[in-house]
Amino acid sequence: MTIEIPQYKYLLESQLLEYGDNKSYLLIGENGSGKSTILESVFQKYIEDEEKNVICFTSGQNELYSNIFNKHKKNSRRFTPNENNIIKSYFFNKDWIRLLIFFSTSLKSNGLVRKFLLQKGIIEVNTVTNKDISTKLSFKLGVNKEYIDIIKNELLVEGRGEFVENSKRRTKQFSLLQRLINNKIDDNYDFDEVSDTITKRNIEINSDEVDFIFNSDTNSIFTFLSHSVLDRLSNIDIESIRLHFDNSLEFNQLSDGEYQLLSIYSLIDLFDTDNTIFLFDEVDSHLHYKNIQLLWNTINNISGKVLTTSHIVDSIMVNNFNDIKLIDSGLIQQNTPIEKVFDRLNTITSNDTYKFKVSSKLNNIVLVENFTDWFIFKELCIIKIGNDYNENILNSVHHISCSSGYESHTEIFGNNKLNWYKKYKEVINRADSSTKNIFMLCDRDDLSIGSIKDNLTVTQTESHKFILRNHSETTPHLLSWKRKQIENYLLSKTMLEKYGVTQNILNKLERNFELDNTPMDYLNIQNLEIKDDIKVLYSDENGVDYLKLKEVIGKIPKEEISDDIKKMYEYIKSKVE
Repeated sequence: MTIEIPQYKYLLESQLLEYGDNKSYLLIGENGSGKSTILESVFQKYIEDEEKNVICFTSGQNELYSNIFNKHKKNSRRFTPNENNIIKSYFFNKDWIRLLIFFSTSLKSNGLVRKFLLQKGIIEVNTVTNKDISTKLSFKLGVNKEYIDIIKNELLVEGRGEFVENSKRRTKQFSLLQRLINNKIDDNYDFDEVSDTITKRNIEINSDEVDFIFNSDTNSIFTFLSHSVLDRLSNIDIESIRLHFDNSLEFNQLSDGEYQLLSIYSLIDLFDTDNTIFLFDEVDSHLHYKNIQLLWNTINNISGKVLTTSHIVDSIMVNNFNDIKLIDSGLIQQNTPIEKVFDRLNTITSNDTYKFKVSSKLNNIVLVENFTDWFIFKELCIIKIGNDYNENILNSVHHISCSSGYESHTEIFGNNKLNWYKKYKEVINRADSSTKNIFMLCDRDDLSIGSIKDNLTVTQTESHKFILRNHSETTPHLLSWKRKQIENYLLSKTMLEKYGVTQNILNKLERNFELDNTPMDYLNIQNLEIKDDIKVLYSDENGVDYLKLKEVIGKIPKEEISDDIKKMYEYIKSKVE
């Protein structure tokens, strides 16, 4: 399923969200980033769609969704009184939760709500019929004079042999209302014969009466309820609704977390189909960690699709990384960098173990000095490898900034990256890791070049071997460039001449600069401290300008790029594929 997110409010361009095999997408971002606006945009578009059913729910007080729904009710032909009109898309808030839970346990004997209530021991089920025989719904029901007058007028018109367009008497609302009154207020009441209004009075419905009074079609029931509680001719006082379980336990005695979980469960029980889009604003409000895990396990097994928002760390940690979409200024970041997710999580928690829990959802990780180093490597690969370059290889590897921490020969090479891996193993249970490869890609710094093998793996000391053990299916790889830093691989006579080489670079290159069409893979080039001198070509007081950096790299001929770039690509490719 592909969902279109149209232009809406400050969403300045249309966007597409392709689900494929995904069941859900979790939108994260700062307050005001546009998460809820995206949900509103989708709701407004698809509420009119004949092919899709949209179920929107918020446990808070978001009037924007209800405004969209009210406008839809006013303009849509689905809300026109007609015997064939069935509503299939809805907005629900906290006022509807008791109704949703009641009809879920009444109609869906194998549903999520029924199972939850049984596990809590707060309902009783008939072992023969499998019906819930303890749950009761009560509310005030009545018929006002305006509704009676409309029915009387229709009868008069029909009495003259005329046909009444959009007759209320031919709607499911009318037939269900008649049945409800006959069963719960007056079994002799007949709209065709009496003209008395019914003052709103409290009635009670047992769960095992639902089939008899309402039948079992969810959309017919909620079409009736939507008309009965929402328009000016309303028959049901929604604020009067009460829900009782076994031993007279009232719904409001449940915890906020149970309230939220039952809300989502009931919506899934009642409305989940292959063409349903669920829009949940802050789906995980008030939920404990264990229930968050339970909620997402449930969502990932539904038939429809879910689009939801969250500010809760636990939801981000239990989701697959590919199911998380970062929102920035109303735009969905299609390839969300893991460090952007870290930045978002930093604003809502001070516990750094979340970084490792989120990282464990990634198949392939590379620990590099910073994003710039990874960017330089990828851009050099494109030129050096040419037509054989497969962007999906490196795009499947998520970069995480981590310095090497090799300040002197007294330290173990790659110390900081090794410590990151040690912490990863401490935080992540073997069974919980989805990570296949962790590439620790280091600048050589002052490591002896003889310690680096031809495939750019580092000869391991005993200390390395002790740390670099596989963690279940996760394999660590300690790698190093043969040049002192990755910036050294930008050294190219052709490129430097085009930019007007600086005197510092010229002095350091000495006689070697005179060589054309060579990648300069020899010792005095590899050992140069050149980083600060070459950064002036693409950096200023505001930091790295990646467009300028891309332009700089674009001026380096393939022949002047070191074979180390290809070797590193081939090594990573051999492990990722």
